[in-house]
Amino acid sequence: MSDFNNPPTKPKAAREHICKYCLGPVFKGEVHWHQKGNYEGSWYSNRYHNECWNVLETSEEYEFLPGDGEI
Repeated sequence: MSDFNNPPTKPKAAREHICKYCLGPVFKGEVHWHQKGNYEGSWYSNRYHNECWNVLETSEEYEFLPGDGEI
């Protein structure tokens, strides 16, 4: 199966989530980025703070480890 990313969405959190980049909480009611897809044969569903998403969008790095970002 090929790797792919669905287009990101900007939902309002119905419950608390964890930001994949900084591992900080995305609080209930917070507007955030959400992206789903398939990477190296595994499905994923990641949530990000707006600030973390902006860092990733402007970065030249294509991969990161969860928790690489700072709150």
